[in-house]
Amino acid sequence: MTDDIRTVPLELLRLGPPHNQLLSPLTRYLGVCGNHRAEEVSVPWEHRDFAVAIEALRYTGVGEQDRLTSLVRLGSEVTGVIARVEGLKNVLSAAAAQAGTLIQLELVISASELAMLPFELTRTFPGGPGSDEQFLVIQPAVDVEVTRRVRGIEAGAFSWPTLPKILFIAAQPEGMEVPRDAHLQALMGAIQPYLGAHEDTPEALFEAASPYLRILPAASIDEIQRTCAAEHFSYVHVLAHGLQDPSAPGAPFGLALHAGPGLDQLEVVSGERLAAALRASGQAPAVVTVAACDSGNVTEVVHNGASLAHALHCAGLPFVTASQFPLSFEGSIELVEQLYQRLPQGEDPRRVTHDLRRRLYASYAAQTHDWASLVVYAALPVDIGDQLRRVRYQSARRRLDALMERLDHRLESRADPGEGEGEDLRVRVGETLDLLPCEGEWKIEAEGLRGSVRKRLAQIDFMAGLAANADDPDTNARRERAWSRSVDGLRRARDHYREAARQSLLQHTDDLLQQSAIQWLLIQDLCLSAVLGEAFDRHRWSAALVSTLADLEAGTSEVQTWALSSLVELHVLLLAWPGAAAMVGVADPASEAHQAAARLAEHGTKLPLVVTLTRRQLDRYGDWLWSPALLERQAARGIVRELSREGSEGSGEQLDIVSLTRALGAVLGQP
Repeated sequence: MTDDIRTVPLELLRLGPPHNQLLSPLTRYLGVCGNHRAEEVSVPWEHRDFAVAIEALRYTGVGEQDRLTSLVRLGSEVTGVIARVEGLKNVLSAAAAQAGTLIQLELVISASELAMLPFELTRTFPGGPGSDEQFLVIQPAVDVEVTRRVRGIEAGAFSWPTLPKILFIAAQPEGMEVPRDAHLQALMGAIQPYLGAHEDTPEALFEAASPYLRILPAASIDEIQRTCAAEHFSYVHVLAHGLQDPSAPGAPFGLALHAGPGLDQLEVVSGERLAAALRASGQAPAVVTVAACDSGNVTEVVHNGASLAHALHCAGLPFVTASQFPLSFEGSIELVEQLYQRLPQGEDPRRVTHDLRRRLYASYAAQTHDWASLVVYAALPVDIGDQLRRVRYQSARRRLDALMERLDHRLESRADPGEGEGEDLRVRVGETLDLLPCEGEWKIEAEGLRGSVRKRLAQIDFMAGLAANADDPDTNARRERAWSRSVDGLRRARDHYREAARQSLLQHTDDLLQQSAIQWLLIQDLCLSAVLGEAFDRHRWSAALVSTLADLEAGTSEVQTWALSSLVELHVLLLAWPGAAAMVGVADPASEAHQAAARLAEHGTKLPLVVTLTRRQLDRYGDWLWSPALLERQAARGIVRELSREGSEGSGEQLDIVSLTRALGAVLGQP
C-alpha cells in the first residue's frame, strides 16, 4: 500500500552547474532536510582516491574479504556525509516512530559528482533509526528505501500505467552475450496472468502476449526510435552491456547497442540519446529498468552528464532503476521478476524496490552486493496512492477476464473446468477476487464484479455438468459436484449483487466513489433471486425501474442505450413470478419488453456491444437459468420455482419467460 509510506527528502546543493566539478573535501555543499536549518557538508575524498576505492566493488581482481571490507568502509564514509545534516536525524527518527511505515529517503541532487556516491551503502548512525553498525536499507528495525531524484525533475501530472505494455530492448553486438532468453522468460512469466486462452504453441503464446510485450532482440538506436514513435510503451526493460564511449568527451558510460538493423557492429549510445528515442511518441514511459553493467556508474564529471540512469531521469523519465556496480545473472533475473510481476498489479514502486533489495541481500549477499548495486531514480506524482488503487483494480479485472476466458476455453474443449488444470484456474480466480478492493472508491464496482465472476463460474459449472457422461460412475460424480458448485455459486453471486446495490443506495462521504448503475445491480439481484426460488420483491423492481427511466430521460446516448437494455430485462423478469406484473401495475410485460427491445435495436447501431451483451444475457434464460436441466437439478435440492405465463389481454396468447427471451433475441438480431 501507499498510505504507510513516509517520504523524507534530503537535498544536497552546491553552487554552479551540475557538471565541471570533481569530488574534493574542499567543495562545500548545503544539506537541507524538511523545515530544519541548512547544514554545511563535504565529502572526505579527493576524486582520484574515490575512483580507486569504488573500483573494489566492481569484482575486478578483488578478494572476497577485501570486497566486504570495502563495502563497510565506503558505507561508513558515505554515512559521514549525510549524517552531518542534523535535520535528517530528527525527521528520520520521527518517521520511524510510526510502526509499519516504509521510509523513503529521497536524495535530491543535481551535482554530477554526487551521483557517483553509493548512497545505498549508507549505514545506521547515531540519532537515526536502526541499531548501530548496519546498512540502513537492510537493517531489520525500520524499513528504509533510498531513492534519488534530480533537482528540477518534479513529479509531473502523469498517470501511472494501468496497462502493462512493455518494450524489451536487448542487444549483444560483436558476440557480447547477455542472458536475453532468461530475461524474456521472466517477462513472459510476469505478463502470463493477463493472457487469455491460446493454443499451446510458441507462436500462439507470443501472439497472445503481443498486446503486452514487444521485443527488440538485436536493438539499434534507430529501431528503438522507430518503435517508440509508432506506439507508446508504459514499461521499458533494457538488457545490454555498458561500455565507455571513447569518442565522447570524458568517455562516459553508455549502452552497447547494434549499429543498425541486422548489423553486428556495436554503437555506444548515451543516456541522452536513449531517452530521446524512448520519448519519440511524445510521451515518456513511466518505468525504465536497465540491466547493464555500469548503467548507474559515473566516471568523468567534468563534461556534461552523469550515469545512464541519471541521464534518463534528467530527461524526464519518472522512474528508472539501474545498477551502479555489475549485477549478477541471478540478481538481474530477480529484478525483472519482482518489478514486472508486482508493478503492473499496482504495488507501490518504493515498496517493491525495497523488498527486491532485501531479497537480493538475503539470497546473494554472500557472493555479491547486488542489493547495494540497485539504484532507483523516482519522481512520483503526489496522488500516487489514488492512482495505484485504480491500477490494482484494473489489473485485477484484466486478470479475471483472462482467467475466465481460459476456463471457457476448457469447457468448449470438453475439459472439466473443475478438475486438473481447471481446478488450478478456479483457485487463481479466487485469489484474484481477493485482490479486489473492499474499501475506497472502487469498492462498489468491485463488489458487482465479484457477483459477475461468481455468476460466470456458476454457468461454467452448470455446462460442465451437462457435458458429463451420466453412464460413467466417475464422471457422474464429477457432474454432481459441478452442479452443486453451480447452485452455490448462484447464491454467492446473488449476495454480491445485493451488497453492491445496498452500498449504492447508502449515502457516502467519499467524493471519489465510483458508482455502478444501480438498476444493473438490482436486476441481477432480482434475476438470481427468481432462479433461487425466492419471492418477488416489488420494491427492488420499482427502484430499478425508476433508475432506468431517469437514465432514459437525462442520460447521454450511451447511458440511454444501456438503460434500454435494463428496461428489456426488467419486463422479462415480470414473467419469473406469477402475479408479479400485477403487483407493479404492468398490464402487458411482454409487449413492454418488445417495445424496449425494438428501441434498443435502433439505438444499438452505434453501440453494438450493448446489443450483443443484452442478447447474450437473454440467451442465458433459456440455455441455463430457466432450462429444464437446471430446474430438475434445483428440484432435487429442494429449490422449487413457481413458473409464470403472461400474455396480452384478450389475445389468448400465453408466453413463458424462455419463449419471450427467444423472441426478444430475434428482435435484437441473432449473431
